[in-house]
Amino acid sequence: MKFLSKILRKRQAKSESVPVVEAVTPKKQEPKRAESVYLTETVTFGMHPYRSADEDSSVFFVDENRGIRKMIIDSLGNIQNFPGIIKEEFWVKEVAPNYLKQQVRFRSDFEKRENGWIFLWQLQPDGWYWADEGGFGAENDSEVVLYTYLDLNGNFTAPFRIYKLDSRGYSLDRFLGHHANSQKRALEATNANEPPTYYPDDIFPQLLGGWSDHASGAFYQLRDRQETLAYWNEPTLSRDMKALMQVMLDSEKTLWQMMGRDSNRVQASMTLFWLVTQDSVFKQMLDKFYEGKLHEPTVKRLNEGE
Repeated sequence: MKFLSKILRKRQAKSESVPVVEAVTPKKQEPKRAESVYLTETVTFGMHPYRSADEDSSVFFVDENRGIRKMIIDSLGNIQNFPGIIKEEFWVKEVAPNYLKQQVRFRSDFEKRENGWIFLWQLQPDGWYWADEGGFGAENDSEVVLYTYLDLNGNFTAPFRIYKLDSRGYSLDRFLGHHANSQKRALEATNANEPPTYYPDDIFPQLLGGWSDHASGAFYQLRDRQETLAYWNEPTLSRDMKALMQVMLDSEKTLWQMMGRDSNRVQASMTLFWLVTQDSVFKQMLDKFYEGKLHEPTVKRLNEGE
């Protein structure tokens, strides 16, 4: 018995001399970033219908150099310091009133721009996420996307307004967001030895209803004279459009050789801009490639809108 007690005391002393290491749950760390000013997330789904109990939809603006961390969207999808909405009848009538609350309920995106971000806030008109009331398939209702801008101080700079209704775009930012890449691809295609199989949809926009109803093309169509003038008065868009047309005017190739099957839409675009702006470069394009003939459906559509 004494022998057994001695062994037990030795084991107890040995166990007491070994430090106890408690398991520590590591804190979730944000990835290291190359930039010092950023958003913690650029895509959020907010309070969507399929949300899990532990899902966090929060988005923060961070400026490491100034020690700023500002909440833009909270964990439940509520938009902080909500800037308001410019409501227009043609799209408001498509949305159930209770889904115009200041809350993200479906996919929304922050896309980087030179002076901050554009915030694209998606609304589903009846509150369902690309599904019918039974949840089993697409429903024939409209998709509405609103937009505003977030500056480099983490502040909204304007109220939300319409960006997209179904396939129809309503902001010049739909061109500017990836314009540099589209311009590059267009120039490469124009100078290539073979006709391209694809030409960027946002290059040489046409009048809405005056050319094609194809969804990708319709998104980049201009809805009236005012938006056409706004496009032409935007410095980057007009500068690059002029540069591209000059390359075409100086080339000995045919329009089909430079643009492939997408060459047909140039007549509609040149007709629109010539009638609206009266800039001679558009007349030169029509004269060289279309014997000066206007695109009649565009002329008719433009006259109908006056």
